[in-house]
Amino acid sequence: MYRSLLVPLDGSPFAEQALRVAADIAARAKATLHLILVHQASAVVAGPGEPVVLDPSIDQKLRSEEEGYLGSVRQLVGKGDAVKVVTQVVEGPVADSVARYAHDHAVDLVVMTTHGRGVFSRFWLGSVADRLVRQLEQPLLLLRPEPSGAAPALPAFRKVLLLLDGSPHAEAMIEPAVQLVQTFAGELTLVRVVERLAPIWLPIPGVAPVPDSDAMPHRQLEATRYLHEVANRLRMRGLQVTTAVEIAPDPVSGITEFTERERMDVIALATHGHGGPVRFLLGSVADKLVRSATVPLLVWRPRLREKAEE
Repeated sequence: MYRSLLVPLDGSPFAEQALRVAADIAARAKATLHLILVHQASAVVAGPGEPVVLDPSIDQKLRSEEEGYLGSVRQLVGKGDAVKVVTQVVEGPVADSVARYAHDHAVDLVVMTTHGRGVFSRFWLGSVADRLVRQLEQPLLLLRPEPSGAAPALPAFRKVLLLLDGSPHAEAMIEPAVQLVQTFAGELTLVRVVERLAPIWLPIPGVAPVPDSDAMPHRQLEATRYLHEVANRLRMRGLQVTTAVEIAPDPVSGITEFTERERMDVIALATHGHGGPVRFLLGSVADKLVRSATVPLLVWRPRLREKAEE
């Protein structure tokens, strides 16, 4: 069960849309909900050509406004004492500060919308989310905010889709997905996408292309057996688990179509990370789903390789 959750805020209605979801999860799990806002020092320029300076009085006023904002949100979210809420204004680069806070306070899950821009902030949560997947030790639940900024309907998260590909890296996402399923007493669906490959053309005159249909039955059977093995292990733990093999041109279209057809509530998947400190690109599948999925995503970058090399 979750013991603590974290929602990064920036003062915008878009970012605040994560509050209802996080508070609901915290209430179900009897967990502490942490709300933070990253303070950005306010600099001023006296005139053209003049150096940029920090005005302590302006900066302190901004900090006081930020603390007041978090206090008002805390009263709203923690109304009725259903959820224990902790708030704090932190400093530093946004993603670094969020990741450091999550580590220092043993946060189990970070919940946030994928974009937003508030009166206190000069950052977009979309780019911050990219960096957080790279830096966080915890899973990240990404929500797609309503364009109007209005509070969306509270999702139930009872039907959780877990994308597996047979690798230990993808299987590391099993426990975070199970944790979400158990919180909502829901059902876990294990999905593996078998890609429909284009015919292979051999550079031999008069020889027809080799169709993928010859190998497809074997690939489907292998995927089905693998999912059943994983599902049986989970069922022994008392979980409700189903499996599905989806045939598609690529994993993204396969997962998207399955999610819409089966009306899944959330997609869970592990992701690989590549890139430097300035720009972080999610693994190709996760990257596309983060930007196109119409349901929330539970993403996490397992540190299997890093641990093995230690």
